[in-house]
Amino acid sequence: AVMPSPPPPQESLDGPRPTDVAGFVSLAATHHKLGQPRRAYLLYDEAMQAGVSAAPVYAAVTRSLLKLQRVDLALELQRVHGEKQLPDVRSATALLGALCRQRQWDEAAALVVRWESEAAAGVGTMSEAAPLGQAVCSTMVPTLALSHLRNGDVAGALPWLRRLPATAATAAPPMETLTELIRACGKARCLPGVYLCLDCLEAATPAREAVAEGEEKRGAEAQSAAESELMQALANALVHDVSFVTGGVSMATLPQIPLQEAAFVGRSNVGKSSLVNMLLGRRGVAYTSKTPGKTQQYNFFSVNPHRTQGEPGHFHLVDMPGLGFARVPAKQRASWRAFL
Repeated sequence: AVMPSPPPPQESLDGPRPTDVAGFVSLAATHHKLGQPRRAYLLYDEAMQAGVSAAPVYAAVTRSLLKLQRVDLALELQRVHGEKQLPDVRSATALLGALCRQRQWDEAAALVVRWESEAAAGVGTMSEAAPLGQAVCSTMVPTLALSHLRNGDVAGALPWLRRLPATAATAAPPMETLTELIRACGKARCLPGVYLCLDCLEAATPAREAVAEGEEKRGAEAQSAAESELMQALANALVHDVSFVTGGVSMATLPQIPLQEAAFVGRSNVGKSSLVNMLLGRRGVAYTSKTPGKTQQYNFFSVNPHRTQGEPGHFHLVDMPGLGFARVPAKQRASWRAFL
């Protein structure tokens, strides 16, 4: 039988102590491998006593503690380090994500508020404050909102979602993050959250367009794919179910339910039915054909029919007959115009 390798001798860790940043960073990694979170935590104080730069040691120890699932020690270390200087973006983001995964939302929120105010006040150097302030808006606030949504806490997510549009012009979340937020809002049936994500997208559009101008073709193609994915997420979030109601051909055959209606009017064969299908995120809801005039009645679809009357998102969508080039008799076209 092959015997397991013996663990490193304990006394090797009690020998000569490091005297520079590289030594403390290396020792933090060693404590991680050996599963020694308490020893890793104590390295920070030891580094301070040795006069070593705090920031890189804090980052290395935080990484080790989070990998060892000791969020409590990482949070305590942040409290100690935060009295001296701002954390680096990577460590702050990782700590916030770990707190959210454990649903320690109050602790996470307190950190975000503190970092935001300190970054705005210019605490620390510009190289520390500016990136942290941007990360709060573009990464941390969305992370908190997503954590609440994925755990079914819509009320807890909305205050964070409301903060997104105001800061989007300078520090917008990536489009992929907005897509995830929209998906989560859709699953949680949180329509206000979907609209807040759209407000954020609109506010961020000028900055995104300025960046896109300098992109290479491959970057532009990736951007197009990201936009398509976002549009699909929007359709899924806003439209949960669709049912055909009736094909109206006269006033007597139109639905009498007092619902809001969104009607698509246009010439024949310009893609109205295809547009309806795209917006609903479904294929084949509205019948499409290459032959002009295929739609010859007012097709009413009930969008989100299971919602109560008056609840947002419940409405009639109407696919109407085309005007102008339909290959039908003149008498038929005249009756359509009179009905319209």
